[in-house]
Amino acid sequence: MKKRIYCMLLSVLMVLGTLLPAFKVSAEDRAKNITPNVNITEFKILNGQGQELNKTSRWSRFKIKLVWDAKKYGNTLKNGDYFEIELPDNFRFIEDSSAVNFPIYGVDGKVYGQGKITVKKAGGGTVRVTLNEKVENLYNVKGTVSMEALFNQDKIKLGGKNKFIIELNGKKHETEVEIGNPTSVENEILAKWANRIYDKVDELSWTVRINVKKDKFKKVVFEDELTVTEGSFDGLRYKKDSFELRKVEIDKFGNIKKTFWKKNVSDKIKFSNNDTKFRYEFGDINGEQYILTYRSTYKPNVKVKNTIKMLSQGKTHISQNEYKSAISDGTIEGDLLGKIKIIKVDAENNQLLLKGAKFKITNKKTNKTFELVTDQNGEAVSDKLVQGTYEIKEIQAPSGWIKSDEIINVEVKDNVAVIRTVKNKREKTEVSVNKTWIGKKLSSVKVKLLADGKKVDEVTLNEQNNWKHTFKNLNKYKDDGKTEIKYTVEEEQINGYDTEIKENSKNDFTITNKNNEKVKIPVEKKWEDNNNQDGKRVKEIVVRLLQDGIPTTKVLKLNEQNNWKGEFTDLDKYNAQGNEIKYTVKEETVVEGYDTEIIAGQVDGALGYIIKNKHNVEKTEIPVEKKWIGPASVEEVTVKLFADGVDTGKTLTLKKSENWKGKFTNLDKYKNGKEIVYTIKEAKVEGYESKIEGNAKDGFVITNKNVEKTEVPVEKKWIGKAVNEIEVKLLADGKEVQTAKLNEANSWKHTFKNLPKYDENGKEITYTVKETKVEGYESKVEGNAKNGFVITNKNLAKTEVPVEKKWIGKAVNEIEVKLLANGKEVQSAKLNEANSWKHTFKDLPVYDENGKEITYTVKETKVDGYESKVEGNAKDGFVITNKNVEKTEIPVEKKWLGKALKEVEVKLLANGKEVQTAKLNEANSWKHTFKDLPKYDDNGKEITYTVKEVAIEGYESKIEGNAKDGFVITNKNLAKTEVPVEKKWIGKAVNEIEVKLLANGKEVQTAKLNEANSWKHTFKDLPVYDDNGKEITYTVKEVAIEGYESKIEGNAKDGFVITNKNLAKTEVPVEKKWIGKAVNEIEVKLLANGKEVQTAKLNEANSWKHTFKDLPVYDENGKEIVYTVKEVAIEGYESKIEGNAKDGFIITNRNVEKTEIPVEKKWIGKVLKEIEVQLLANGKEVQTAKLNEANSWKHTFKDLPVYDDNGKEITYTVKEVAIEGYESKIEGNAKDGFVITNKEIPKKPRIPKTAVGTQIFGYVAMAGVSLGLLQISRKKRNK
Repeated sequence: MKKRIYCMLLSVLMVLGTLLPAFKVSAEDRAKNITPNVNITEFKILNGQGQELNKTSRWSRFKIKLVWDAKKYGNTLKNGDYFEIELPDNFRFIEDSSAVNFPIYGVDGKVYGQGKITVKKAGGGTVRVTLNEKVENLYNVKGTVSMEALFNQDKIKLGGKNKFIIELNGKKHETEVEIGNPTSVENEILAKWANRIYDKVDELSWTVRINVKKDKFKKVVFEDELTVTEGSFDGLRYKKDSFELRKVEIDKFGNIKKTFWKKNVSDKIKFSNNDTKFRYEFGDINGEQYILTYRSTYKPNVKVKNTIKMLSQGKTHISQNEYKSAISDGTIEGDLLGKIKIIKVDAENNQLLLKGAKFKITNKKTNKTFELVTDQNGEAVSDKLVQGTYEIKEIQAPSGWIKSDEIINVEVKDNVAVIRTVKNKREKTEVSVNKTWIGKKLSSVKVKLLADGKKVDEVTLNEQNNWKHTFKNLNKYKDDGKTEIKYTVEEEQINGYDTEIKENSKNDFTITNKNNEKVKIPVEKKWEDNNNQDGKRVKEIVVRLLQDGIPTTKVLKLNEQNNWKGEFTDLDKYNAQGNEIKYTVKEETVVEGYDTEIIAGQVDGALGYIIKNKHNVEKTEIPVEKKWIGPASVEEVTVKLFADGVDTGKTLTLKKSENWKGKFTNLDKYKNGKEIVYTIKEAKVEGYESKIEGNAKDGFVITNKNVEKTEVPVEKKWIGKAVNEIEVKLLADGKEVQTAKLNEANSWKHTFKNLPKYDENGKEITYTVKETKVEGYESKVEGNAKNGFVITNKNLAKTEVPVEKKWIGKAVNEIEVKLLANGKEVQSAKLNEANSWKHTFKDLPVYDENGKEITYTVKETKVDGYESKVEGNAKDGFVITNKNVEKTEIPVEKKWLGKALKEVEVKLLANGKEVQTAKLNEANSWKHTFKDLPKYDDNGKEITYTVKEVAIEGYESKIEGNAKDGFVITNKNLAKTEVPVEKKWIGKAVNEIEVKLLANGKEVQTAKLNEANSWKHTFKDLPVYDDNGKEITYTVKEVAIEGYESKIEGNAKDGFVITNKNLAKTEVPVEKKWIGKAVNEIEVKLLANGKEVQTAKLNEANSWKHTFKDLPVYDENGKEIVYTVKEVAIEGYESKIEGNAKDGFIITNRNVEKTEIPVEKKWIGKVLKEIEVQLLANGKEVQTAKLNEANSWKHTFKDLPVYDDNGKEITYTVKEVAIEGYESKIEGNAKDGFVITNKEIPKKPRIPKTAVGTQIFGYVAMAGVSLGLLQISRKKRNK
């Protein structure tokens, strides 16, 4: 029995021993360090735009880019595998979370791993890249890591190239960057920059450097603003207590050499409402240098811009800086060659990955099928598949989503990964809401839709949408696809309403709002009985409230104590049906002798009811009429009413337009039971007497008499001599009523005063005046009573004025004399020999219109060339004497032959005696006229005038002309000059040349220039001016030299330079040759001393040849030009240039086109581990390649020349190193690739392999049998 048990146990152990290797493999699958087989294929330093950095400054931020591959691991990489790379200490890494912890993204935008930098304080660090489960379906994994960094200032050199080395697995990878020297900022006024605060990712420090230049500024103000230029950050603001100012000494590179003091200036800063702007009124800066620092809030990955302005007396300096936290990142890629990968996502949210979607995959050729189910990442990946067309069909949707009916056909190839994203729509539902009102409706309300208590949507309900809405396209289930979402609705709070929400059925809601508004009804009692004039009022009344016409139990008692007012309060505005209640009131107390009226109206500012009780007292009215004696001076008058002698305050306006009649109406007839006695008074009308007649019963008549007074002024005026006194009479309507005496004592004026304006009938009196006649005078009365009268008396006395003409010198034939009265011409007369040069002006008035004596004078009409003198007076007569005063003038002009002086002096002589002098110069154009000269002397003889020039040393003077036509003084200048000339050559010189000197274009001298006189000559002793006084223009001219181009520069003053350039020409031939296939055309450039001057196209039409012609041999400096040629580069060709300009150039192009040849290995039968393939070029072996499973039995021979050294196309073939036991067949060509198929030569029948799954099943079965036998054995033993 024991032996049998032992055998069974041994069987179990054998089975377990067989299974142990499987457990061992599982343990080996855990995460591992893959660093030893990871390679770095590229190491670069990039700027912010992703461009490779060659030169930068010491403080620049940049990215280190590493390209890595882990292809050696094929498709064996697992979740958690990692590799590490040491980073050199001449870098410093920024400890922002996004710079040292960063995701590694796949080509599908999903995270395939995580990067983490362990930063060393002294510089450098280690980056670890950890992969996740998404790499487990990838072959040949590779990727990048980009890390934001700074230079370690202790480990770099300025002003030169710095070498940076990263080493991995014994291989060094190098790159170089030039770091420039610091630049001078000695002229800087304002600069600012941001600094990261290393222990606070949510704050930034800002530094402002002020006045490095040491300038002076008055009334300085700083204005600063923070803005976000990339990203979103509502919390951006200054740290208001962080402002610190330092007075410092700064060197020309911006470094702080010394700090004098520092202080917190936060209390001097004025901030904007949102704390993103500030203003700092700094004051004067007198050459000092400052540093201002402050902090702001910050949010990682947001770009913040800070702008500061410095304002001083109209000038502005601005500095800006932007900051964004450092970001590192990475990428990863691999392949899923020969596999299908399905990614399942929500149709509305690509980030929501769906688990549990089942797909049926069918090989369209074989109809074989298999199923894939998406995992928790929403992904499903097949095993490697046979090439062909496959159909993908979803057969089961994730719970909570609708199955997609889309059928997807894909083509699977060995070298292609098939990735398809399938989207599923969620199961949807909808929620309805209906709004009802009890009471007054609002214009609109907002209703929120809640999903599991959280707001997801909102709608505004109103009359336009009939107070209804349906929220549609709502997810029915949560993201797990199983839990149904609970939808509810919620209304925003509405004051004055009670809200009830009822769910009628699932997801169908009614919201009812009842208006709970209250109202109050004020009531006021008003008595209309003239303040209880008849004493019939009651002491109190009772008022009842009615609701929609039905009496209620609510009453008010109104009396004098409550001022006849009361109020019904706390009344519902709406009834249970939502209709507004109509409240009214009713007076229940009956008041005898009063009529009652209830009206709605304002009571103390609120709408209520007014109860009016009216008692009609007896009334009367009083007519009033107005009469006038004389005109009415006003359009209306006011009449006051008195009751029992007391002013009632009532007035009546009587108007002319209403015939001066009116009535006092609606007057109480009685007061306290007695009849009122009414009287009237008129408001006083100035200038009128008033009389009131009549009574209140019959009416009153008010008569006004005009008592206005007037006065009439009168004035006496005289034309001519006045008498001592006159008498004036005043007439009223033609009847004399008063008289007055006018004389010098009362200034010939009088006013008749206190005269009635109107007569007894009210007509206005007409007043006139009349003078008692004065002998010998003519009298005239003007004016009127209103403005006054003027009586003018005119005296008519006459006189006469004699005049005589006398001459000194020759007399003219006749003259005209004018007689002036008070300066104005009144008569004229002709005097001549015929009337003995005499005349008398007769019958002239002695007095003018104003009564003043007229002043008579005479005036002669001007006689040219004569001076006139008037003597005498009007009484005795006038004598006019004329004297001849003719004038002359003498012009003089200065002319120069040669250079003029600044100024000359000319003297004028009269009969040989100097009488005047004049200065002549350029300002007066060398001309002057002596004017206003007497033509005759005191004896009447004509004066002889001449001119004389003050002598000028070195000048010859000549005077021409006369006094009548003018004088011309000519001065001639004899200055001499000389003209130098020099000869220069560009190119080879001749032995000798001849130069001609031209004066105003005419040849005057010649000279020979040669090497003996150093190619120089000076023409001497040349006159500066010609005979006309113009400066001579001297030029030079060279006798022409064949083969040379002559250029003359300079002038006569500084000398002439004649440059001769050698015009020799040359030509440069060029020829094109080809090794290999030629292109259609090429372009060749001709270079002169390295600069392009011409181009030419070479092709078959011109036999690939061209000659550049007519080329100058010498350059502008006379040096021989070096000609070369250059071909415009042709892609795929190697160019070689031989020859020279003299013999010609040959450009040979060799076709260096490359090609590649793919080769693939296929097997029929057993596959070996590896084979070798040889590549033959024109039958000769040039390369070999190993094909195996690791490279998918494929290889491409690359970088192969298309043409041989003779330019002929190379024929490429492949050959396999023979394999024993296999037949080899090669198909294809170099262009499309070769396929080598190896077929195993059969030796014996093949034995089928047993599947691994079947082996495991057998082991398990054997173990089960063994354990069963063991159990049976125990049972038997126990029995």
